[in-house]
Amino acid sequence: VFCNESNESSSRHQLKVPIGRPEQEVRLKSDVASKVSSPKSKKEEKKSWELMYDLLAQYHTRYGDCLVPAEYSENPKLGRWVRLQRQKYKHRTEGKQSPMSDSRIAALEALGFT
Repeated sequence: VFCNESNESSSRHQLKVPIGRPEQEVRLKSDVASKVSSPKSKKEEKKSWELMYDLLAQYHTRYGDCLVPAEYSENPKLGRWVRLQRQKYKHRTEGKQSPMSDSRIAALEALGFT
């Protein structure tokens, strides 16, 4: 596995993954490759969650609810994050396995998240 700059008009790096013969390869965008090669530490994950929570709190202040559209054009990442939190929240409240902690549930509920 190796990285090199694309010859295309974009300056993004791509990861080439050999499959079978050397002439066969799959190109992955660098953002996908970084998720595979460098998982977040617990501390980084917590900081990331807190940052997204702060953005949700700002949304709540602005609009009065936590109903961020999944395709929120102003901040698509926030829309995707809220959708994921809803899935985790639902699983947890249904007694299913979920990585969502009690403290995160309490924080989200303090904003009126359901």
